[in-house]
Amino acid sequence: MPSAKSFDYERMVWGAHEVRMSPMSLGAMTLRYALSDLKRVDGKILEVGCGAGSMARAIKAYRSDLELSGCDLSFRAVREAMKRSALVQVSRADAMSLPFRSGAFRAVLLFDVLEHLPQPELAISEAARVLEPSGLLHISVPMEGRVWTVQGLLRRLGWRGFECTVGHIQAFDITPLRRLLANHGLRTTRVRWSGHLISQVAHTGYVLWLSMTDGGRVSMSVESQLGQSSRGSVNKVVGILKDAVAILSYLESTVLNRTAGATAHITAIK
Repeated sequence: MPSAKSFDYERMVWGAHEVRMSPMSLGAMTLRYALSDLKRVDGKILEVGCGAGSMARAIKAYRSDLELSGCDLSFRAVREAMKRSALVQVSRADAMSLPFRSGAFRAVLLFDVLEHLPQPELAISEAARVLEPSGLLHISVPMEGRVWTVQGLLRRLGWRGFECTVGHIQAFDITPLRRLLANHGLRTTRVRWSGHLISQVAHTGYVLWLSMTDGGRVSMSVESQLGQSSRGSVNKVVGILKDAVAILSYLESTVLNRTAGATAHITAIK
């Protein structure tokens, strides 16, 4: 199993699939929360760590008035994002040292990014810097530091699959994260949740499978692979299972959105 420190972000491209406000889309709840926060926002929006651009494209599809930009550290992801849409400006950049002027954006979005960074406080500082006064920060972060999650329990037991297989080198809990935001002038105004039991079990199973295969035959997420593969019998079965997990996870998180789960969706104002 590879070390988290040597995790290769050029090997696997995330965000090549399309996300929509359908319960059969695994990113539907994340998209729903983001669009809710952006309801009264206009102008320039930045997604940091956009991967191949699935969330940026989805937001643009529902909010064509927004001027969306994205950035990511991976050359492969940026090329894929540029190939898939000309409506979102995508560039290569490090979340911990953004190449944008201070106060350039009305909102900054980070979906599942902070857990990958050796110094997440630098990314938060940079996000605050490029936000205009009263600008909005929207982030989603897996709470793998919370012991009462499947991921948290496995970490306590010494399993490091999330570190070595998908590059999760940080394990957050909500109170320290809110404190970290406040230290950089970002006031948390709302916290919603997703990733309750069904999602946690399914995600852990996927990471376990990647660990067992060393991820060697996998170059993108399940949804991305299903989106561009021929519909053979195996793909049909996997597709049905994916849709079932997505629907059940969406319904579960809709009911339990105020109950702590595995992923926190945080709204903060500069």
